[in-house]
Amino acid sequence: MWHDMASRELLATSFTNWIANYVSDLESGVYTISNDIGWGGIVRND
Repeated sequence: MWHDMASRELLATSFTNWIANYVSDLESGVYTISNDIGWGGIVRND
């Protein structure tokens, strides 16, 4: 799992920056709502 990896990618320099990036991605369509995972949720469009 990613949490066991010795090296991980830094996605943002702060939580505020991470949230701003996430909101921007939501607004630009990087993510979508999906019920395919059984409980519904927001998933990345791949």
